[in-house]
Amino acid sequence: MTWGELFGLAGTILGIAAALDFAVRKSVKKKISTKLKNTTRPGGSFDYRGSAALDRVFGTGLFSGKALFRYALISTTSIAASYGFALFTTFDPASLKQIDLFPKGATSLGALVLVTCVSFAVIGDFASYAITRLFIRTVDEYRNPVISAGLIAADVISSLALFFLSFSIARLLSYLLVLSSGQNTLLASDNFSPDILKAGTSLLNNPSFDINNKKSSLTLTALLAAADSEQSRRKASEYFKQAEIPQSLSSGASSISYIAREGCLKDVTTWATASNTSIDLVLASADELNESRTSKIDVKKVKDSLSRFSYSLDYQHCSSALITIERRLPASTLLSVSGPANSYLAALERTAFDAYSVTSYKLAPYVNFDPSASLPDYYTSLQSMMENTFLAMSLPDQDKVSLISTYTAKEQNGNELVNVPFSPMVASSLTSSLIFLVYLLSGLVVSLRNKLLAASSRQLTRFDLDTAVFTTVALTISAILLFLKFSATLTSLAWQLLV
Repeated sequence: MTWGELFGLAGTILGIAAALDFAVRKSVKKKISTKLKNTTRPGGSFDYRGSAALDRVFGTGLFSGKALFRYALISTTSIAASYGFALFTTFDPASLKQIDLFPKGATSLGALVLVTCVSFAVIGDFASYAITRLFIRTVDEYRNPVISAGLIAADVISSLALFFLSFSIARLLSYLLVLSSGQNTLLASDNFSPDILKAGTSLLNNPSFDINNKKSSLTLTALLAAADSEQSRRKASEYFKQAEIPQSLSSGASSISYIAREGCLKDVTTWATASNTSIDLVLASADELNESRTSKIDVKKVKDSLSRFSYSLDYQHCSSALITIERRLPASTLLSVSGPANSYLAALERTAFDAYSVTSYKLAPYVNFDPSASLPDYYTSLQSMMENTFLAMSLPDQDKVSLISTYTAKEQNGNELVNVPFSPMVASSLTSSLIFLVYLLSGLVVSLRNKLLAASSRQLTRFDLDTAVFTTVALTISAILLFLKFSATLTSLAWQLLV
């Protein structure tokens, strides 16, 4: 703001104040002036108790039903107002699409996610409201500017922190809702070539295998090589599950579904993955046989032979078969394996990332939260959480890390489920801090006004300043604005001298 704009603003404030002084009756102005004078002690310090005013609005109890209902209403209204402001000030079509709550139409799941997030945002706001009331009571008791400055800073920090902690619970629940509904799925799959597996078992001289050995690469190779019917494929998938899931997680991961599907090799990429996994499995079988034999199998020779194996790419006919072992990790198993602490901390990390995007740039960027679109990022964060322990004081559970790391978040029905307005909720979380700040600024303005009034009364004895109550308040506000502008100008000059 330039000096000209500032003087224009000050002139507007004074003009409005003068109009009020002209329009309001003298008796009313006298009464207002008397109340303003009574809010300061003889020394000029502010003596109005804001805590008493809040007690009249919300009741004396911090967590009474009256307080809960009224501040929940204030919080919800604040979120709606912040969202409406963002919608009103955005004109770019691409940006409007990000602000639109339901870009692809409202669904019951999207509405449930939105209600969940708003509810937990209100809970966080209510906790910050309670802290703000305690801070205001402390300010009323001590009347110390240092305490007031420290508490307003602490209030802003605690309001944001409480909102982020509360919203992270809603974020975690939203991810679980999306997973449980089938909107997104955690999938893992491995492709195998039965032709390579058959050739591999032939190179190993078709050894016998033990179906009761649950961790045998040889048994798995034989089952997959012979998976040419629905029953044999089901048997192979069941054995694959037993072989892959560690014994320590067998109970918690029992609900993971394993399905063996038969298909055709249609592209080079699929052939490459199927070839590599099949060769690796055959080589593991060779190593397993060498452990119990005196005459060892030449593993390198087996590898070289299988590496020269080729396939026929025929788009019209299925000339080369493919076996795919597909696994689906349900939400219940995800919680069971990762644990509630890691699940919540991963959600908190994603909230902290969004929070940084908003708060680091003056609350200007509009950030939304879509659990369907952001689930892959959450899952990546969850894997990182499981790989780390508190202060690295212990080793992570490698069985859990190994199991979780094989899955990838896949969108089943497209993304853009719901755009939860995260930025408006962050702004709304500062509502109680704004009330606190307005209270402190009001005390500053009234104290300065009364001091200026007392000093001016001695010089302007012929003027009845009590009848110009609005003008004296406007003059005080204008003087504060001019002082702040002057301080900013000095700071800018000092900065230019330094650089």
